Amino acid sequence: ISVVNNRSISKNYLLRSLNIENINRFSNYNRNKIKKKLEQINEIDSFMFELKEDGHLIINIIEKKPLMVWINNGKKNYIDGKGLILKYSKFNDQNLIEVFGDKSLINFKKLTALLNNRKKFAGSVKQMEVKNDGSWLFIMKDNKCVNLLSKKLDKVLNIFEDIRKLEVYDNFSYFDMRIYER
Repeated sequence: ISVVNNRSISKNYLLRSLNIENINRFSNYNRNKIKKKLEQINEIDSFMFELKEDGHLIINIIEKKPLMVWINNGKKNYIDGKGLILKYSKFNDQNLIEVFGDKSLINFKKLTALLNNRKKFAGSVKQMEVKNDGSWLFIMKDNKCVNLLSKKLDKVLNIFEDIRKLEVYDNFSYFDMRIYER
């Protein structure tokens, strides 16, 4: 069994997910079973596989690219565009948004929806911290900070985007947007 293009997923994890980790016992080839199990692995974006005449199974995968990296007590977890944790053994995370905070406070589905819908804003975010009061602190790539409440987020972000276009934006390094319509 060969796995091709698995840069972040370990081969052992993939084979365990397919229930074929013991190569010596791999004699029953069921194309539909393998396809169904590959479709259930969250870390795989797309795949192809074939069984050669000599019994060599080749699985070619394309891995999902994470949207952000959640750092909790020094441990990194990669989050996909749907807000699900990717079980990657390693990943080059230099360009990913770093998210800090307790998992119970983070709604990853809501956060990823925000970042997916606002690509320009997401492209300017370097780090994010979820606070105990329900607010989100974004540290931008230009070293400015913006503190937002998760309620009425779209409207508040529209106001912040308008502020970013103004000359006054350069005069401040911290923007507190937690009180709506202030």
